[in-house]
Amino acid sequence: MKVNFLLSPPPPFYKLIVCLLLTSMCGNRMFAQTCDPACEDLSNLDVTTNINSHLLPDADRNLGSEDSSWSEIYLEKVIHFDEAEGYSNVDMLKLNSNKFLHVTGGSYDGLFLGEYAGDAASSSNHGTVGIGYKALETVTGSAGHNTSVGWYSSSNITSGGKNTMIGSRAGELITTGSSNIGIGQNTYYNNSDSPQVTGDGNIAIGGTSTTTGVLGNVTSGDYNVAIGYNSVIGLTEGVENTVIGYSAGSSISDGSNNIFVGSESGKGSFPSQSGNNNIVIGNNISVNPSTGLDLSNRLNIGNLLYGDLSSGKFSVGNSGSTLSNTFNVGSGDEFQVSSTGDLVRINDVGYTWPDDDGDANQVLQTDGSGNLDWETVVTDVQVFTGTTTLWAKPTGAVSVTVICIGGGGGGGSGGVTGDMSGGSGGGAGGMSEMTFNAANLDANVLAYAGAGGTGGAAVSSGDGKDGGNGTKSFFGDYLKASGGNGGNGGSSTGAAGGSGGPGLKSQGGSGASADPADQGDDAGNSNYASLGGGAGGGISSGGTAYSGGDGGGNIQFMNSSPAAGSGGTSGGSGGNGTAESGNYLGSGGGGGAASASATAGSGGNGASYGAGGGGGGAAGSGHTSGAGGDGANGVVIVITYF
Repeated sequence: MKVNFLLSPPPPFYKLIVCLLLTSMCGNRMFAQTCDPACEDLSNLDVTTNINSHLLPDADRNLGSEDSSWSEIYLEKVIHFDEAEGYSNVDMLKLNSNKFLHVTGGSYDGLFLGEYAGDAASSSNHGTVGIGYKALETVTGSAGHNTSVGWYSSSNITSGGKNTMIGSRAGELITTGSSNIGIGQNTYYNNSDSPQVTGDGNIAIGGTSTTTGVLGNVTSGDYNVAIGYNSVIGLTEGVENTVIGYSAGSSISDGSNNIFVGSESGKGSFPSQSGNNNIVIGNNISVNPSTGLDLSNRLNIGNLLYGDLSSGKFSVGNSGSTLSNTFNVGSGDEFQVSSTGDLVRINDVGYTWPDDDGDANQVLQTDGSGNLDWETVVTDVQVFTGTTTLWAKPTGAVSVTVICIGGGGGGGSGGVTGDMSGGSGGGAGGMSEMTFNAANLDANVLAYAGAGGTGGAAVSSGDGKDGGNGTKSFFGDYLKASGGNGGNGGSSTGAAGGSGGPGLKSQGGSGASADPADQGDDAGNSNYASLGGGAGGGISSGGTAYSGGDGGGNIQFMNSSPAAGSGGTSGGSGGNGTAESGNYLGSGGGGGAASASATAGSGGNGASYGAGGGGGGAAGSGHTSGAGGDGANGVVIVITYF
C-alpha cells in the first residue's frame, strides 16, 4: 500500500484523529516521521513492514512545506482523507465508499459522523452537526445550525435551519421547517415514505409505542409544544397548541390554540376530533366527556368545571355539549344563571323572570308553569273598632294575621287645696300580633275592640278622681291584648301613673306620675305599643301652680313616632295625643296645668289606638281641678292573605 501524506501547519485536531485511527486500524503497517529541517516533499513516503510505533511531528515541525497541499490518505473502502486547497470540506473517513466522518466549511464548523451523515452538506451549512446513519443526509443550501443525533435523524431536511433533533428517526420527515426541537424516538415521524413536515418553532419531547411519534403527523403546524409519551400523535395541521402528559391530545386530528395538561388529557373515547381554543386539565379528561363532536372554545377541568370560552358561560358538574346559561351547577342543570344574569333554574325547576323589579310592596308570583311576574299582594284588611262584629273568613284565604290593641286608661283628675298634686296619666293598652293558618280558624270569629277608660271627673275639693281602666281587645279565643290602667287622682302625697296593659308583642306605655307642688312628669317610652298620658301639674299651699307634663311620644324600634300631647301651661289643658298613620299606634295625652285662681286645665285625650289620657291639673281652694283625659279605644285588625 502506498500513502501520500503531507501535513501543513499546524495539524488540526481531526488530522491527529486520523493518525490515531490509521495506527489502530493498520496495526504495524503504518509509519510516519518528522524531518529536521522540514521536508519539502514526502510524496513517496513508504509504509514499511514490521514497524510497531509511530512518530507524530515535534512542536513547530511539519511534514512538507507551508505551501504544500494535502494529497490523500486512503485505505480502500475504509479510510479516506482528502482536503482541497484552502481547507474547504474535509472527508476524513469513508465506509463502503460513502462518507463516514467529514467536516465542512472554511473553519470546519460542520461535523458529521455516520454513513451518509451530511452527505449533501457544503461549506454553507454553518454550525451543523449530524451524528448517526443518514443524519442530516440531504441538508443543502444555507440550512445551518442544525443538530441531529440518531439513526435517520433529520435525514430529509433540505433548507430548514436551527433544528435540534435527538433520537432514532427524530425529525426524519422535516423538510424545510426551522427552529424545531425533537427529543425522543420517532418525533416528527410516522412511517411515511414521503417527507412532509414544514412547520417552524415546534417542540416535541417523548417516546412512542408505535412508528408514529410525538407530533409525528404534523405537516404544516407551527409553534406547537408536545411533551409526553405518545402525545399529539394524530395532529396533522395546527398552530400554537400546548400539550403536556402521557398520550395527551392524541385524539386531536387538527386544531389550534388548544391547551391539554394531564395524562391522556384531550384524548377521551373518540378517535378523531377537531377543535380550537380548548383548555383541558386533568387525567383522562376530554374536551367534552359525553360527545365526540368537534368542539371549540371549551373548558374542562377535572370533569367538574366546564365553560364555553366564546360566550363566557360557566358550569359546575354539567357536561352538556351546549351550555345555554352563563352559570350552571349540577349534572341535571339543578341551578342555572342565564347570560342576562337571571336565575333560570333552581332545584332543577326552570323559571322565566320579569324584566323589572316591580313596584313597592309587590311580590313575585308564579303561574304554576315557571313564569314569574310581579303582582300586588291580594289581601283583605278589616279594622274592627266595635264590640259585636263578627269576622267572616273569606273564600280562598291562606293565612290570617291578627293585631289586637287594648283600650287606653283614662287620666286621673287633679286635687284641690295647697300642696296638692295633679292627676297621673293613664297607661296605654297592650299590643298582640300573630299569624294563623286560615284553615285553623273558624268561619266566623268575634272581633272585639276594647274601650278606652274615661278620665277622672273634676273635683272642687279634696283629692282628685281616678281614671277608668281600658278594656281588653280580642279575636275570639285566638288572641287578646289587655287594656291600660287608669291614672290616679291627685292628692297631697302624689299620684302614681297608670301601668300599661300587657300584650303578646309589647306592653303599653305607662302613664306619668304626679308629685305634690311640682310640675307634672312626662310619660315614658314604649317598646312597640301605644303610649301613656302625661301627669297634671301640682299646686303648693302658697298658691304656686305648675305646668302639666307631656304625654308619651317615643315608640322604640320605630324610625318615627307620633307627636306627644303637650303638657298644659298657665292653667291650660294638655294637648291630645297624635295617631301614627299606617301602624295604628298613638301617643298619650298631655297633662293639664294647675291653677290657683281659676279652674285648672284638663288632661288631653289619648290618640287611637289604645293610648292613655293625660292627668288633670290641681286647683287652689274654691276652684275646680282639671278632669283627666280619656284613654283611646282599642282595635282589632285582621289581614287576610290569599
